[in-house]
Amino acid sequence: MFKRDGWISKSQRRLIRAAMGFAMLILAALAASPSSQAQTYLETVVHNFGGPDGNYPNSVIADKNGNLYGTTGSGGAYNLGTVFQIDKTGDETVLYSFKGEPDGYGPVTLLANNSGELYGLTDRGGTFGFGTVFKLDMSGTEVVLYNFTGGSDGSYPYGLVQDAAGNLYGTTVGGGPSGFGTVFKLTPDGTETVLHSFAGAPDGESPSGGLIRDAAGNLYGTTLVGGPYQNCGFWNTGCGIVFKISPEGKETTLYSFYYGGKGLDGEQPSGTLILDAEGNLYGTTQDGGGDGLYGDVYKLSPAGEETILYSFFGDDDGENPMAGVVRDAAGNLYGTTYQGGNKGNCYGGFFYSGCGTAFEISPSGLETQLHIFTGRDGEYPLGNSLIRDAAGKLYGTTQYGGTYGAGIVFKLTPQ
Repeated sequence: MFKRDGWISKSQRRLIRAAMGFAMLILAALAASPSSQAQTYLETVVHNFGGPDGNYPNSVIADKNGNLYGTTGSGGAYNLGTVFQIDKTGDETVLYSFKGEPDGYGPVTLLANNSGELYGLTDRGGTFGFGTVFKLDMSGTEVVLYNFTGGSDGSYPYGLVQDAAGNLYGTTVGGGPSGFGTVFKLTPDGTETVLHSFAGAPDGESPSGGLIRDAAGNLYGTTLVGGPYQNCGFWNTGCGIVFKISPEGKETTLYSFYYGGKGLDGEQPSGTLILDAEGNLYGTTQDGGGDGLYGDVYKLSPAGEETILYSFFGDDDGENPMAGVVRDAAGNLYGTTYQGGNKGNCYGGFFYSGCGTAFEISPSGLETQLHIFTGRDGEYPLGNSLIRDAAGKLYGTTQYGGTYGAGIVFKLTPQ
């Protein structure tokens, strides 16, 4: 994830929070929502990364044949990241290794079209050094569709979605007239249009999650910080917002997270939102929640009313969900926490806070830990969200851990 100069890192934030003392942690544990510790899924490591095949994988996507595709932030032939395929037998193939210039490096988001072509983003590199939009076919031929200049067109792209006409829509974490990020459209011929430039307050700053698109062509996403309430976070940069962009480019703030309530509604939303048939949005915040520290899962109605479905309270039930959630037909939500679980020696501040978890949240708000990562089977799950197949199996990635310490692709199978 791109961090602006002067931002405090995750480990630094953990140090500061730990210094607040144990009392807050104890009170938070007493106030925790119902949580089940039963592990009902079996985890399988599908692939261990380490070197030529890539390091530090991001999210995976699946095609109709059950093949998985994803990116790694580094590794590959030039140590600048890869696009990979994993077939149904678990065999991994590097489809492309990035060179830096002019094709970019540090690939992030991937999506696939019906013709089997892959589209994606690199958050660095390219002709100007500010990232690229690329297309890749199954033969490994890569074409750069757009190079970001770092100016009004944006810099450091992240989210990506496509419409039926082949237009791509995405976000940039930086750039735009105010330097706070953009939402852009890229036509098939490579013409880029900035649909919205964020200004910090009141409309948000640094859209670092994915985008989703409804049937009417509206786009929905989040900004990590910014918004009207500036007394949030260590640099008073705001708690973040949920936004909507109309097809004409009109931006509407659907919800602003508010630290004035001690962050109980969440802070710093990230990951990709999901949308149900009634128009409700579901997402996560990596901070805030019930004790203002460890994040939550929320629901946002079409009228902009936010409901906290579950707040995380530290080591036992997981902490800091940095990816979005996926939803089944019964309304259960599935996701991951970046830390917590308290079963592995994964350092997260003064304490060994655990390597992360995979969880399920029922419509009634009951949280079940589906898996607690221990390091060897992966640590620090990350990405836009899990994916779920027709059989209920969940697939995702961890940024680190595994046999070589460079991350894994995992599968969770219901038992």
